[in-house]
Amino acid sequence: MPTTCPSRSRLGLPLRLSLTALLGSALVASRFLPQDLWSRLPDLCLFHRLFGLPCPSCGLTRSWAALLHGELAAAFRFHLFGPVLLGGLILLLAQQFRPTPGRLPGAAWRWGLGGTWVAYALARMAGWA
Repeated sequence: MPTTCPSRSRLGLPLRLSLTALLGSALVASRFLPQDLWSRLPDLCLFHRLFGLPCPSCGLTRSWAALLHGELAAAFRFHLFGPVLLGGLILLLAQQFRPTPGRLPGAAWRWGLGGTWVAYALARMAGWA
């Protein structure tokens, strides 16, 4: 009786290819855009525009653009989770194409990372980070 990995059965091949193409094109585009692009990007975050506070994902685009230009300090300054999240997304997509399914992080890791993300977002909103 064959067994399948739950994460692999939920993501079909067309969706995996689409996600990979989307992330790949974003990485390539970010790499070849002007280096000071992140300082000129418009504020598209509706939460930030309405309330004047950064949402939990505010700064991720700038962080990724800075990281892809080799500006590690700027990447962490724009968003602490930016480089970590980009690396995690790349590893997660790479894992989807392995011949043998890999294990995803357990619930404790996901809850811990999510809690840390929320704590960081609240600290940014309060002006502490």
